[in-house]
Formats: sequence, structure tokens, C-alpha cells
Amino acid sequence: MDITDYVYSILRERDVVLLNAYPGFGKSRIAVAIAKRWVDDGGQVLIITRSRAEALQLCEFTRQVGIRDRVSLFLGRELMCPFNAHNSKQCLLYRLSGKCRVSKTEVAQPIVTCNPLDLFNYGLCPYEVNEALAYQLPIVISTHAYLSSPELYGRIMDIVNTWNKPLVIIDEFHNVAAGLEESISISIDELRQWASHGNDIASKLLDRVSNYIPQREVVVLRKFDIDDLLKGSESINDKVIEILTHFGNDLCAFTYDGKLVRLRCLSLKPIHDLIMKSQKALLLTASISKRFSYIMSIYSKSSYYMAVDSLPREYQENLIIFSIVDIEFTHRNRLLREYLDIVNRGGIKVFIESSPPIGGLAVFFPSIEYLNSYVNQYAPPVWGGADLYS
Repeated sequence: MDITDYVYSILRERDVVLLNAYPGFGKSRIAVAIAKRWVDDGGQVLIITRSRAEALQLCEFTRQVGIRDRVSLFLGRELMCPFNAHNSKQCLLYRLSGKCRVSKTEVAQPIVTCNPLDLFNYGLCPYEVNEALAYQLPIVISTHAYLSSPELYGRIMDIVNTWNKPLVIIDEFHNVAAGLEESISISIDELRQWASHGNDIASKLLDRVSNYIPQREVVVLRKFDIDDLLKGSESINDKVIEILTHFGNDLCAFTYDGKLVRLRCLSLKPIHDLIMKSQKALLLTASISKRFSYIMSIYSKSSYYMAVDSLPREYQENLIIFSIVDIEFTHRNRLLREYLDIVNRGGIKVFIESSPPIGGLAVFFPSIEYLNSYVNQYAPPVWGGADLYS
């Protein structure tokens, strides 16, 4: 039995599945395997991960399972451009100057590379090619940044809205909230101008910050009505309107540091709307325990929390973590003494003994649990001493 089979079976029964497993477990590979199954069943998949590097890694995994030609890397222009062009204007200037040698506008064959430079060397713009393919291919890989920016989020939703059977997979789900904060600074003069146009919120903020010099940034107003803020909004910064339109005011507050007022917003609304639009959602995390799984209750869909240690025994026994000397290590046998001996003799000890005599040496383990088990079995460590970081 394969772990993908089990996760996919749960996903068919429940609308939202949260899989919690330690770093190195293989969640990203599971995401790609699930995506392949979903597309084979006639669906479309949006995979959102933390960064460009992780997006490229996911792309490489799709290449390994033979579905790279069905995948688009929907990343920002700056992340895909070899010259880090910030916008279309800068891109055009690079082309006119001869710095950018893009000469083709059509892809003659399916893309099988995950390296943007390969496309560029072929005469194609990596950003423009993947942007166009995102509306044609069934799998789109993007980053968390597309959830925090109203403009980028709108482009993601434009794609999802064209799909008939969407599945959203959010990798590194525990890191999403940190990227969903938006803020804007507002000067006292701006507040006075808003207040002069009859804005009650601005008047209230002026009353609260008048002759008040806090030692640090503090909250001066929360739980306000957006309609009150929009009253007399002719002079209000468009960015304020944009933030509140995108985030709502569920977790918004005005703060003050003695000089500037700031509107700060944190919201799961973009994720909520994306998941509600999708037929199914798979959330992958390394640090949301069972007690905090109530976060899924914000979605009015059937959900299921899955931790690796609670997997049925037959899946744990057959879950291959890695292989050494043609011996497969599974979730259940990886911490047994005889298997640790194999790691020591056939892996780490050989690596250490063959390392250069001068300089430092770093050994990376799949998880803190595995590192502790190894060190406890071979204390002092075979290399004589170690600094352990958890």
C-alpha cells in the first residue's frame, strides 16, 4: 500500500484534509503524487508553496513522475526573469537595449525543464511562457505571495474560476498566516484631512492619539465598521480601501507609535475564499498539532486532521523514508537499533572518515527525532563531538 492511496482515499471522502508530518517526511512528494492522481481523474490542481526555491523543487518532482509537461510555474516576473525585471516596462527596456535576447513567442514542444534559464537560452521569456500556460495546463504551481497581494490573488482566482474540478494544495500551511499581514502608514495630517471630509473613524483616531506618546507601537482602535471608514472617503488613500476590500476587517486594527498611525490587517479570508471555490483542499504542515486543528473550522466543509503517527499500521509499515545499501527504511523501522547500525556503517561513518581533515562538517538528518535517536545510540558521536541544533 502507498501513503498516496490513503491520503487520496480520505480526500475523496472529506473536502478539506490537513496532513501534519515532520520536516523530511515527504509531504511535497505526496502533494505531487496527489496532483497526478487528481489530474488523471479529470481535475485541475493549484499547488501553493512558500518560495520560488520550493516551487522549483515541486516542479522537479513533477518531472520525476512524468507530468512536467502538464505543469505551469505561476511565479512573479522578477522571480522568473534572468535579469530580475520588476515589471513589463523594465522588461521592455532590457529587450530594446539588447540585454534580453528573447526572440520567440511560441513554444514548439512541451516544456520538460524546471530551469527558467533553459527557456531563456531557447529564446523564450520564462515568465511569459509560464503565464500563458497557466491558463492552458491542469497543474499550476505558485507561492504564498499570491495569497497576500490583492492583485496577484486576483490572477490566481481568474485561473481557478475557469476550472471545473479544482483541487488546491497548500504546502507549508503553517507559514501562510505570516505572509497574510498587510499594513500601511497614515500621517496625522492625512487623518486631519479625512476628518475634515466627515470621516468619523479619522476623528476618533485623532482623539485617541492627541497628546499621547506611547513607548512602543500600540493598538488604538479595533472592531470598527468598514462603512464608517468609507464615509467621507474621497480623500482616503486608495491603498487603505484596497487592503480592506481584500482582507475585510475581521483582524484589522489601527496602531500608533507616537509618530504615525498604521492600519494593520491579518486575515484568512483569501485562503477561505480559495478553499470554498475549490472542490477539495489538501493542507500540508509540519507544526499544526491536533489541538490547533480547529483552524479548519473556518471552512464550512467537511474536514479531516491526519497526523503521521496516527496513520493506520499498514501504511506506516510500508512508508519508505529513504534507502541505504539497498535497504529500505520505513516509518516504523527507521529508529530500530539494527537499522541505525546500517546508517552508521554504510552512511554517516563512511562520510565522516572520508571528509577533509580541515574545516567543519555538517550532517543533516530527516528530523530532530531521528537525530536524537542516532546520537543517543552512538554517544559520544563517532566523530568525537557535535553541536546539535533543534
